[in-house]
Amino acid sequence: MASLASALLLALLPFAAKATGLAEGLRDALATNPNWEAAQAQRDAGVEAEVQGRAGLLPQASFSASRSRASTDSTVASLQGPQNSSRDYSAYNYALQLRQPLYRPKAWAAYGQGKAQAAYAEANLQATRQELARQVVLAYAEWGFASAALTAARSQAESLELSASSAARMFNAGDGTRVELETARARLAQARAQVVEADGQVRAARRGWLQITGHGGDLQEAVALPAIGNGASLRLPLDLDTLSQWQQEALAGSAQIQALQHAVRAAQQEVRKSRADHLPSLDLFASRTRSQSDTELTIGNRYDTTRLGLQLSVPIYSGGAVSSVVRQAAANLRRAESELEAARLDLLLRVEREWHAFRAARDAAAASAQAVDAASLAVRAARLGIPAGSATRVDELNAIAEESLARRDLIQADSRALVAWAQLLAAAGRLDEQALQQADAALR
Repeated sequence: MASLASALLLALLPFAAKATGLAEGLRDALATNPNWEAAQAQRDAGVEAEVQGRAGLLPQASFSASRSRASTDSTVASLQGPQNSSRDYSAYNYALQLRQPLYRPKAWAAYGQGKAQAAYAEANLQATRQELARQVVLAYAEWGFASAALTAARSQAESLELSASSAARMFNAGDGTRVELETARARLAQARAQVVEADGQVRAARRGWLQITGHGGDLQEAVALPAIGNGASLRLPLDLDTLSQWQQEALAGSAQIQALQHAVRAAQQEVRKSRADHLPSLDLFASRTRSQSDTELTIGNRYDTTRLGLQLSVPIYSGGAVSSVVRQAAANLRRAESELEAARLDLLLRVEREWHAFRAARDAAAASAQAVDAASLAVRAARLGIPAGSATRVDELNAIAEESLARRDLIQADSRALVAWAQLLAAAGRLDEQALQQADAALR
């Protein structure tokens, strides 16, 4: 067993490391992961829709100014005949305008749509956070299982190497056959190939962990091996006892469902906004203008004008475009409602699948834990049997290999349970840093 530990230590020596965990991994991902940064930027852009919608209900003020030098040649009819004149003069026009919407159904619908779009952006960010946490757990579990598989492969190769050496000695002494020798060598070659494959999987899994936590550019960073195994799945916290409870929790807490609900509300407001193009609008306006020589008829004259009034706009006919836009918006609303219903059904199915997967993996972990105990007894029996002559070094290595395989199966079951647990909580919108801290405590 000491040789196995040494082999694993040598394999992971370049990566030997500070301790890490799921909660710390999520914090790193939230601090550095580019996908999360992109999601935050998308949220920041989305929440501006509410501000833009509200702006359509607020007063609008504008100021315009013009100043020019003009030259006008004019011909004026008179009793004496046409009179020609030419004048050079300065002209200017200043105008300050203020407009307050009083009745604009389209603006109110646009404001409601903006609020729904902003809420959608927030919910979508939370869905992205849940997905990022799920990916952190998945990468952690994959790395932990890949490391256990490498340990088992190394142990198996060490056992077969001793078996091949024993077969060679027996063949040279005339006590073995060529078939036995070649069979032992073939099994050893296959085991060594499995070690190489498992080592590659460990490195790929580690790369995946570093990438998801935002350290993909520093593959030599020291990060500790995940702590998975020893029946950790039996200690993972689940505060709801039945499948139906989890399904109801998921329907209420899923950020994805909430985002789609806001998308439906935005589509409903789009229908209202489209129908509002059939309705009149009424604005209160006020203006103040000052002009001089603003037109050819007012050369040399100065005017100061103040206006206060109401402006009514009534749509009459637009060639059928408004009705077409209304039908288009209604179709998009039906699509959004169908997508929401499909997402609900898919969510219920995913929760049921992950619920059963978690329970099955936990049962498998309990069985694997018993297998590990039995394999550990076999290793101790083989070691005690060597001095007594009832066991050989080959028997000991075979027992160690079986124990490594049993531990690999246990870690695989715990990894499957961890992934199912994370996906179950993510579906319910509850896979946050606190949940990952509880998982870290269960894994220790």
